[in-house]
Amino acid sequence: LYVHHYYPALLFAIWCTGSLLDLIITPLSPRQKAFVCLIAGMLVAANFYYFSPMAYGIEGPATNFAGRHWMSSWNLVSANE
Repeated sequence: LYVHHYYPALLFAIWCTGSLLDLIITPLSPRQKAFVCLIAGMLVAANFYYFSPMAYGIEGPATNFAGRHWMSSWNLVSANE
């Protein structure tokens, strides 16, 4: 895989997500905006924490992480295990 091919798409997705969040929270009060941003930040942090072992290298048997996938087509466990 050529990871550098996916970086522009990742940046575009991040910019679109930020723009969409800004569009959604524009009519809200400042307190509601802060609450929505806090929840969004917590979701991002939890998502990072949940998937970080796969991003930084899986230690131990891959079967420990077999349930950590969003799509059924993801193959985290090799056929030999």
